[in-house]
Amino acid sequence: MAGKLENHQSMARRTVRPQSKQSHSATGLRAHSVDLSPLTALVGFSVRVAQLQVFEQFHRELWRRHHVHPGAYSVLVAIKANPGIQPGLLAGVLAVKRPNMTKLLDTLERRGWIKRQQQKTDGRGVTLFLTADGEQKISRVSEEAMAMDVDATACLTERERAQLITLLEKLSVHLRGLNERRSLARG
Repeated sequence: MAGKLENHQSMARRTVRPQSKQSHSATGLRAHSVDLSPLTALVGFSVRVAQLQVFEQFHRELWRRHHVHPGAYSVLVAIKANPGIQPGLLAGVLAVKRPNMTKLLDTLERRGWIKRQQQKTDGRGVTLFLTADGEQKISRVSEEAMAMDVDATACLTERERAQLITLLEKLSVHLRGLNERRSLARG
């Protein structure tokens, strides 16, 4: 436990540097050490900071090369793995609000990467599939995305990386269940 606390305390101090020389001269800021220990003790804060940094790298690199952002990549991968998935189910499992999912699917469809099909059993329902262009796009992007993910977690051993993924999945399942129970209790 002492080792974990020492590691936590060393991570709690972060150096903040101005974005550019202009911001430095305009504000008179110098590099400051900021104590974030009250926040870094919170799982949500630490997860969010790591997520933002990984997404920023992912967005910068894959958008520049392929014009695919993290949300679009996640949707394309999920549709590839689950051909015929319904948009509402996809929104739920990816924790995206339905209106936002609809906008994203509209964009992916305009780009020619996905197609919507009416359900055969229920003409009102829609299912999602990748097009041939979508299959090609996801094939090109996936290898780079995996390489970037491995690079982002290079500070971890393979075992630690697998353990991190397992723990995040466990936390996600727990929180999803907690939210569902709270929703049911509210009526």
